[in-house]
Amino acid sequence: MANLPHKIPGKALFVYSMCLLSLIPTTKADPTFRSKDCNSNAPNDLAVCPSNQTNPDVCRDCIDYASRDAVVRCPGSKLVSIVYDECTVRYSNVSAPTIKGADPTFLYTECPNATLSTTSTYATNSTYHTNLKTLLSGLSSNSNSSIGFYNFTAGSSSPDVAYGLFICRGDVSAAVCRDCVAYAAGDVVKQCPRSKQVTIWYDECILRYSNVSSFSTLDTSFRLILRNPQNVTNSTSFRDALGEMS
Repeated sequence: MANLPHKIPGKALFVYSMCLLSLIPTTKADPTFRSKDCNSNAPNDLAVCPSNQTNPDVCRDCIDYASRDAVVRCPGSKLVSIVYDECTVRYSNVSAPTIKGADPTFLYTECPNATLSTTSTYATNSTYHTNLKTLLSGLSSNSNSSIGFYNFTAGSSSPDVAYGLFICRGDVSAAVCRDCVAYAAGDVVKQCPRSKQVTIWYDECILRYSNVSSFSTLDTSFRLILRNPQNVTNSTSFRDALGEMS
């Protein structure tokens, strides 16, 4: 400070102040804790965020935080359920559930009917459960020869009919699409167990199923924004591509 001039011009002072502020470390806010159950009898692992949580970074940060916080709140327990405003995590071992592998890249799960009820959830080995397994198998097998999109229906009698679809990102290869759909077909029921209506997003594909047909129907029941943090490598080509879409 002794080497600074006696009077700093206003603009220079502003720049100097901003440089000092940039040196101050920023920290993520911890999720808001609500409750814990250190002896949970839930049969399935679960990592889910509420349907009104539209920021995938907040969702991921909450789940990551829960993996450490649960061990502190329930030391030694192997059956833990912990709830925050931003997420709910349930697991049956000493570490929180994680998405296995880097392929595909998990982004978000929409699980609007996660609470137990006769209308929004299904029982193990019920008719809907059987139809759902058939549906997920059908989606997975048809990802081998599809053009990146496929819809399928299993069952014939309402309310136990299972409707589902997948769509892959347009620039991924057929093999990546197939692997993403196959992974999603197994992961989706772990992420949101027993729910009759689920949508799961990965960077490479989206998979959705429901007990109500949504084919050729605009669904406005929820809204999600997933932002791409990467920069455009060729801004000219990017603008040209956007112009062709308008």
